[in-house]
Amino acid sequence: MLIRSIVQNKVVSLLHLKEIRNMINGFKVRVEFYSKEFIYEIGNESGWGTSYAMRSPDQDGIYVSYNWLDGAFKFKPNENSWDGDWGQDPNGDFGTLVVDGEEDCNKADGSFPDNVQPAGFYKIQVSLVDMTWSITPITNVSIIGGFNDWAGDVEMTWNADEHCWETTTSAVSGEFKFRANHAWDINWGGDSFDELKQDGANLSIDAGTYKFQLYLTYDGGSKVVITAQ
Repeated sequence: MLIRSIVQNKVVSLLHLKEIRNMINGFKVRVEFYSKEFIYEIGNESGWGTSYAMRSPDQDGIYVSYNWLDGAFKFKPNENSWDGDWGQDPNGDFGTLVVDGEEDCNKADGSFPDNVQPAGFYKIQVSLVDMTWSITPITNVSIIGGFNDWAGDVEMTWNADEHCWETTTSAVSGEFKFRANHAWDINWGGDSFDELKQDGANLSIDAGTYKFQLYLTYDGGSKVVITAQ
């Protein structure tokens, strides 16, 4: 009997019932990963000392976070353990993940030196369904809203010490949102200042002069601290 199945993006020929049972058990492990709400990114940006949470709001195996990256990084199932960590598959396409025999993602002297991205702020995405990873550069973050007919941006700057995007302005009043790269592909709003998410509801504030500090992490964990000046 020959059963062919795809396990972690590799075609496996199964000739024995024992191997079939092992394949099924392995599938159960991957289902458990899919149901996890959080996985973690860790890398050179913190000297490999801090695990940053990535969230799957629908617990569907798709994880997103926002962070400053500086060189190589990897992903972990658990915050305080390296067991089962994922990295770039040196024998696969760029952006594919593997557990065994992996190398660091975005590694300058790795298998894909031409694809290495420079230090900067990024949207980070992992699919444990497809076993892939990707990073999207966020070159600027801004505030946009009804105060300018949703037709312009109040620019924010990256504060490396505070790990946030910030600006002080009197231009913002009424409804507003935050967005990246002067486009709507990546934007943040929410029902409160403490739980921002992609495509969240419009925020609102009275007229005044405020300092805005936007801390981007993951959907539901990102927040803005607004201080009257």
